[in-house]
Amino acid sequence: MTDLDPPVLTTGESWDTYWRDAEYDAAYTSGGIDHPLIQSFWKEYFRAVQAAYDAPKIIDIASGNGAVIECAESSFGGQLPDLTCLDISTSAIEMLEQRFPNVQTVIADANQIPLDSAGFDIATSQFGIEYAGLEAIIEVARLLAPGGQLAFLMHNQGGSIYQECAASLDAIERMQKAEFISSAITMFEKGFAACRGADRAEYEAAARQLAPAVRTLESILTQYGTHIAGDLVMRLYDDVGTIHEQIQHYEPSEVLNWLDRLEDQLQAFAGRMASMRDAAIDSATFRQLCEQLRKQGFTTLRAEALVEPDRPLPLAWVLVAVQDPAEAMSDDLGGDASEEVAAWIRENLDESVDELMRLGVVTATLVEARPIWSLPFEFVIGQVRDADDKSTFKWVISGAVPVDHIDSTIATTPREAARYFALKWQLDAARYRDSSIQESVSPEQKQSWDQLGEKLATQAETLFELVDTESLWQQSGDS
Repeated sequence: MTDLDPPVLTTGESWDTYWRDAEYDAAYTSGGIDHPLIQSFWKEYFRAVQAAYDAPKIIDIASGNGAVIECAESSFGGQLPDLTCLDISTSAIEMLEQRFPNVQTVIADANQIPLDSAGFDIATSQFGIEYAGLEAIIEVARLLAPGGQLAFLMHNQGGSIYQECAASLDAIERMQKAEFISSAITMFEKGFAACRGADRAEYEAAARQLAPAVRTLESILTQYGTHIAGDLVMRLYDDVGTIHEQIQHYEPSEVLNWLDRLEDQLQAFAGRMASMRDAAIDSATFRQLCEQLRKQGFTTLRAEALVEPDRPLPLAWVLVAVQDPAEAMSDDLGGDASEEVAAWIRENLDESVDELMRLGVVTATLVEARPIWSLPFEFVIGQVRDADDKSTFKWVISGAVPVDHIDSTIATTPREAARYFALKWQLDAARYRDSSIQESVSPEQKQSWDQLGEKLATQAETLFELVDTESLWQQSGDS
């Protein structure tokens, strides 16, 4: 490692330094943890938690300065639920204990959590768990009881915070490479000596040697603006210039100690920026993570970029998933569900949710998808609803058929829903094969409609046969 290489924050000692020194308003000038969109996400999420769980047990991973805890406290009316904060940093935990004396705390690496499995209903993290690596997410998933949820905001590679961190790191590294601070220290040492009677020519020579580094700072400020790196670049540029012009009015020890401290701050800031940049997740890795969670028995409720209206770059990745293990799914379906069947059901329910969102049928931030009845690898009938609204839902069907949906007011049981889907497809098939409609289309379109109509008619007939088979519906109490 060279003198310019920023430290990588992996150990508890490194994170202790981070939380002693970090100025979060400097770390995210674009809004970051205080951004209204992030605040809105947590408020909406915790409202959904209150609606779905009685007295939920929550664990927040890599709690840091307690941003998620603040949102939870506000959302729960000032009364924190049963909440545990976990962080690798002793300094962060001590700070949290002072701010939130009623929370439980654990000092631990997120990859090796010394807590029993299935002990929590909710696991949260905001810009934290990804620093421990993606394997930590699987470790956190272990902590959730059946039906529990995880909700993570994670750095998005290519997003606005990521780009800000990368720009700040570039600015600091260029300033360090130009040796601005060391050259300024030399200039001031010569200047203070000149004030005491030494040869002024050495002071002027040192000032000339600093000039290229000054031009580097001016180039950085022109490229990135005055707020780059949490204002540290502009602060150095202005203050060094002011002291240079009025050097006789300053105490030498105070100026030189100030520059030494700033050099340490720049190195620490570079380390923070590098860690944020390196922890950010790209699209392929995010999809891989979602797939790993599915294999662990989770259904994703929300997996997407958090995007500001009218802004092209996302703020973060949003990942909300509910644990839906095979045995719990088996209970829902009234029979034995193998791991393969459970995975198939989860995949098709995810497809149903995606399609309803694409059509605008479901618009809530968080939705729940629950399997109600299935004929494995043929059909699955489920219910999709807003997570914070238990009164209404959509019946959905998917599998070896096109995804379709109907309102909950049309059917009260999965068997009734299946009968309505079969009737709906039968009517759709008749419309596609209606000769009066086909007169106005091309031969190719007519052939396509004929094929689609035939397919829908076959699917409707198959589903009608299933509806009439009493034994298939005993598992759902619908016979």
